[in-house]
Amino acid sequence: MPGPIILRGEIMRPIGPKESLPDPAAAELVNGIRSEHGKAKHFEGQAHYHQDMAEDALDRIIKLAKKLKDEHGPSPERRAKMVEEIEEKIAARKEARENESWQLADEIRDELAEEGIELMDKAWGTIWRVD
Repeated sequence: MPGPIILRGEIMRPIGPKESLPDPAAAELVNGIRSEHGKAKHFEGQAHYHQDMAEDALDRIIKLAKKLKDEHGPSPERRAKMVEEIEEKIAARKEARENESWQLADEIRDELAEEGIELMDKAWGTIWRVD
């Protein structure tokens, strides 16, 4: 059993789990504290458990999404649309470079890089690939 507790200058001994208090109101408060403490401990354990389960589920979702992408990828129609969008951005970047709008040209390059598109400038034009 733990050592004494000082409460408002009074030395009190800890109350064991099976002891009762002469004052029913005090006993009710102590039992309420014990109950809430038990709930807090229970939910704390549950939170860790559920957080672990949620993280495991998220890992499985990410793996399945990667597998879906790797095995199936975008449809041919979507792939054609993606190529068209990339080509439009490259054309806009080329125009920005011709107008010496270097900041805009860099922004377009950076935007494409964020999408996983690497641009390579050649003497005869720009080529690209997906990283």
